[in-house]
Amino acid sequence: YPEAATTGSIELRSFRVSGATCTSGTSATDQCFIDAVSTGETFVAGTERFGLYVPCIDQNDGTRSKTANLGSVPLAYSGDDGLFATVADCENEANTKFAWNDSATAANLASSSGVVDNEIVKLSFGATAAATTPTGAYTVTTTYIATPTF
Repeated sequence: YPEAATTGSIELRSFRVSGATCTSGTSATDQCFIDAVSTGETFVAGTERFGLYVPCIDQNDGTRSKTANLGSVPLAYSGDDGLFATVADCENEANTKFAWNDSATAANLASSSGVVDNEIVKLSFGATAAATTPTGAYTVTTTYIATPTF
């Protein structure tokens, strides 16, 4: 989940300039990017958007044995490589869907119903600016949680 910015107003969990006063979640003229929808969307160049996606889960690369249990990436965050890819397959994605959850509630990015050992979830962030997007040093802080079941 994204951490709330400590300064500024509106869109506090978005990709933004620290201390910026944002006008809404749909303005391409303030110093806050428009979040990708939580159900996922394909970015179009020239439209202001920010989000993340999971290009693949690496379950085969390397010499140490791995499980093949990690999966279930929600479609909103899913790249087109899917599971059982190698590290090289996680590059140069096409047809990607980005999503962004701007709430304080964590979004589930991957899950497993079994033991997970030596599997890698690759996360990629993406942004596209509009011609009206102001310049600035845009940031967002995210927290990742791994919750085991015993």
